[in-house]
Amino acid sequence: MNDSFQMGTWLGWVNQLPSSVIRVRPVLCTQIGLAHMDLGDVNASESSLRDAEQCLKLPSSEMIVVEKGQFQALPVWIAFARAYNAQSQNRFSEAVKYAEMALDLAPKEDEFMSVQVSTLLMGTHWANGNLEASCKLISDWVEASRRAGKLFFAIAGAFGKADILYAQGQLREVEKTYEQALELAAAHNAEGHTAHHHLGLGLLYHEMGEDERAARHVQKSFELGRQTTIVDWAYRKSLAQALLKESEGDLDKALEFLGEAGRFYVRTPTPNLCPVEAMQARIYLKQGKLLKAQEWAHKSGLSLRDAPDYLHEFERLTLARFALAEYQDDHNEQLCLEALGLLERQLMLAEKQNRLRSQIEILIMQALTFHAKGDAAGALASLEQALTLAEPEGYVRIFAAEGKPMVEMLSTLNHKNLNLYAKRILALLEAPHSGLSSAIIPQPLFEPLSERELEVLRLVAQGLSNQEITQKLFVALSTVKGHNLRIFDKLQVKSRTEAVARARELGLL
Repeated sequence: MNDSFQMGTWLGWVNQLPSSVIRVRPVLCTQIGLAHMDLGDVNASESSLRDAEQCLKLPSSEMIVVEKGQFQALPVWIAFARAYNAQSQNRFSEAVKYAEMALDLAPKEDEFMSVQVSTLLMGTHWANGNLEASCKLISDWVEASRRAGKLFFAIAGAFGKADILYAQGQLREVEKTYEQALELAAAHNAEGHTAHHHLGLGLLYHEMGEDERAARHVQKSFELGRQTTIVDWAYRKSLAQALLKESEGDLDKALEFLGEAGRFYVRTPTPNLCPVEAMQARIYLKQGKLLKAQEWAHKSGLSLRDAPDYLHEFERLTLARFALAEYQDDHNEQLCLEALGLLERQLMLAEKQNRLRSQIEILIMQALTFHAKGDAAGALASLEQALTLAEPEGYVRIFAAEGKPMVEMLSTLNHKNLNLYAKRILALLEAPHSGLSSAIIPQPLFEPLSERELEVLRLVAQGLSNQEITQKLFVALSTVKGHNLRIFDKLQVKSRTEAVARARELGLL
């Protein structure tokens, strides 16, 4: 496994080798498969893994093996990659099958390999809502990485752990996890690998209403992001920019950043719990664009009557928001009852699985729905329950994001122990927008890159030559050169190196 996350650069070098050189080297074929796996290219990964398996069938005299230890470990890594690829496509039963196969093949004396393979099961637990088991697996991996001296993995694993803790609703533990990782990175001069951690802390403090601390960490993350080699950086950065713009009320710009996030999305074993399309639908609802939200609802294939699960929870809650908007438009009581039924089923599952953040959001949704129906007692009961759960962890924005209906409900709150907390949320709701994002989000290009230009730019960033890009995209060399000239012009740079650096600065890579 590549423990410095330089997969794109490495593949750029390897792609210059003739296929005849690669196909007789089973270790190299497997490493190429692992590199494509890390970059989220499942088809390319599986193709290279099949090449490795074909190579292993050759007589030993026709195979080239340089390092016997790596050669002997190939069955483990091939099964590992297959489990990873299956997990990234939500093929959970296959993921479990290959993960168990890899575990059986892994040498029992190699603790790090065994723990790393076990971590593949993390994504399946996560997607099923079993966040405690998922968190235990990634915690074990972080600790095993640290003991094995694999600092890149230990540091990177920490933001994965923080993601799970955030989903659980444990904001205080999220903060602690990030801080410990930053201390480890600082102690080993590895701060260049902490862009995700600073971004996570920035969004955490934003949720807690601590905008000054949020701005410092988000700015730091954007600076470090220019040199990060972790493949989902551009996606995460665009999501953060969208969230900040939404909280400022700039919904059009939030949609632009969500569009970017959709283009930058990379498949990983981390389940895609908040699809970009559902996030866009929520913005459309805030804009009052019910027809646009309706398009998403039809395409989703989901129903208010569905059985609850965690993998599609965000989408189902978005569907409930759409139903609420429709109810406010035409007062269809049946629609409202179905939405409340969905919320009740999802709440019971979240309580059973001890997922605090989900409970808070669902209770807020219940309160909003009761409020729209004119059921003041029901709205207040759900809101008080949400506030009671949220106050110890310091949640603020999750309430403030609901705008005027939340102001109306909080203003009627008469619970002595929750009054100070409610007043803090109200203060945030009534304060002018902080403009947090304007100081930290790079200015967009005067003329944005087209989809094709972005595709060419990503291949350039992977180290591919113009000739190799022509082969990859099945276009003429003159076409690729023309794309390069337009990319240079739009980015206002003069070389491929400058183009990649500028694109990273803008979050395009």
